[in-house]
Amino acid sequence: MLFRSIAGMMIACGLLLTAFTAHAADMPVKARPVAVAPGWTGFYVGVHTGWGFGDAGSTSRTDIGAVPFFAPASFDLKGNGPLFGGQLGYNWQAGNWVLGVEADISGTGISGLESRVPFRLTGAGTLLTGAESFMRQDVNWLATARGRLGYVWGPGFLYATGGAAWANIDYRANTTEGLDPCGGYGCSLPANFNATRSGWTVGGGYEWAVMSNWSLRGEYLYYNFGGASAAARTVSAGIGATCPACLTTYQWGDLSIHAVRLGLNYRWGGVASAQASMSMPAPVAKDWTGFYAGVHGGWAFGRSSGLLTTAIDRPQGFFLGPNTYSLNDDGPLFGGQVGYNRQVANWIAGIEADISGTGIRAFHAQPPFCPQNASGCFPAGPQFSAGSFLKQDVAWLASLRGRLGHTWGTGMVYVTAGAALAGIDYQANLTDGVGVGPAFPVKTSTTRPGWVAGGGYELPVWSNWTMRGEYLFYRVEDFSATATALSAIGATGCRGDNAAHCSATYRWNDLDVHSLRLGLNYRL
Repeated sequence: MLFRSIAGMMIACGLLLTAFTAHAADMPVKARPVAVAPGWTGFYVGVHTGWGFGDAGSTSRTDIGAVPFFAPASFDLKGNGPLFGGQLGYNWQAGNWVLGVEADISGTGISGLESRVPFRLTGAGTLLTGAESFMRQDVNWLATARGRLGYVWGPGFLYATGGAAWANIDYRANTTEGLDPCGGYGCSLPANFNATRSGWTVGGGYEWAVMSNWSLRGEYLYYNFGGASAAARTVSAGIGATCPACLTTYQWGDLSIHAVRLGLNYRWGGVASAQASMSMPAPVAKDWTGFYAGVHGGWAFGRSSGLLTTAIDRPQGFFLGPNTYSLNDDGPLFGGQVGYNRQVANWIAGIEADISGTGIRAFHAQPPFCPQNASGCFPAGPQFSAGSFLKQDVAWLASLRGRLGHTWGTGMVYVTAGAALAGIDYQANLTDGVGVGPAFPVKTSTTRPGWVAGGGYELPVWSNWTMRGEYLFYRVEDFSATATALSAIGATGCRGDNAAHCSATYRWNDLDVHSLRLGLNYRL
């Protein structure tokens, strides 16, 4: 994705900026200007992180021929997740008023998915356990071009903002009806596409000059975008020219997003340092001993895979698989940390605990399938309504780590390692597509153990504040779940007492996460 490359470059630039600032701080200087009331006129560039909350509803309708087959279904696609990105802009100050323009882009972890299994026929009380439908909406990135109007208040200014917005969204859906009116093996109706939606945004915040050309901001933005629709058609698997076509219409509703963001900007010009007649000394080496707390944001890359195997305790029975699934994904992260450092000479030893919400949302679906027995495909060829998916959402990552650092310039370079935990939502389903067939749904949330190691550089910036850039690698243990069939009347190989002997086993393999983070700490 385009944004993923942009995000990597932003983080790399942030790490280089941290190193450059460290080197510059270590160079000899004659004097530094006193802090005076800032002038806001000039260009600026920066990064931001935070959390977004998405609210959207969706519907689907399935027909066979001209006859409604499933009752129209609604899906709740609310989701939330971290965001991370960058901005650039220009301000012009006239008296106490500040007028500006800004463009920004944010990668997000906002994702909504709802799955329905079993399904109900239109106008009938029958539940088809082999019938399933899901709709999903992943917001990959948000971008805006906005005006800003602010009024100076204290060391910063309050502002309102609004303008045009764009969202890049992955839309995914599928319906497997689990029953074919022609005596065949049903339909599968997948839809999978990407679109960039246009909309608008409004919000406001406060930007505060903290030192020299640097400023911090806190802001709220509201986004609104239109929906999308797709029609999926397929020919049923029944034999004969009289078999009608299957049609499912998916409608993703309007999307609203509420975002709360923290930002750090560097600006050129507009600072009254040239007017200062007093000076202050160059920074001195920092004493790192003490407690601290802070926030961080960045980007994480998850690498994992999944495996599905099925078992039916019956010689003439069929099975699907084994099948493998790619569960690689990446997304933003945002969180906080607390810790304690102890400095002895040039060495710093410490302990830190942190937690990060992540946007790693991996999903892989595989329709259609080929049911098999000992002789191969059973009865013959892929079955249109046979399908499966595995989903792995990393809700959060937490760690308890030791740190060992050594002073370098005015900051410290450090390595870190310790224990890790991951909160992960697992979801999977398999529909066999034979007759009215069984389904094998799994949905669970659990905490998985693991370990973490990495390193970084931390730099004092002003007063008790420090900035850091770091890399962390997580290894999280695998997870397995077995689902016994939800059997339907007439389900081949899973009828009556045999239903308990039909199962699907899902395995999510070890998860590796590579994360790049920028952090801001305050020493207590």
